[in-house]
Amino acid sequence: MVYPTSEDLQYVKKYAFLPLIYAVFSRDQKFIESSGIKTIKPYIEWMNGAIQRVGQDWVQTKKFFRKNGIKVICEQRDSHEITLSYLCRGYQYTAHYPLEFSRITVEEMMRTYLGDRIDV
Repeated sequence: MVYPTSEDLQYVKKYAFLPLIYAVFSRDQKFIESSGIKTIKPYIEWMNGAIQRVGQDWVQTKKFFRKNGIKVICEQRDSHEITLSYLCRGYQYTAHYPLEFSRITVEEMMRTYLGDRIDV
């Protein structure tokens, strides 16, 4: 049996959290736009840059999956956890990410996309 590498697992984690981060940034951008801040343009550009970086990482994640024989076959999201069933080089695995314990990871990833360089 071939087990996923640590790099594979990092990309599976990104696959789980990037859509969540994208949704949070999009929501926050709308909030900033409606906030009434006088000099709004720098904040909007900052959020747009973060959203763009998340999108670029999503594309890179999908490329990595194709290149390395990884395919998500089932994805379930609810208010408590994200569960991914995926194939990795012909073997099926399941990843569970309880949102209660994933908050720190998501916040670190958000800081990275916003420009605060913290390794994820």
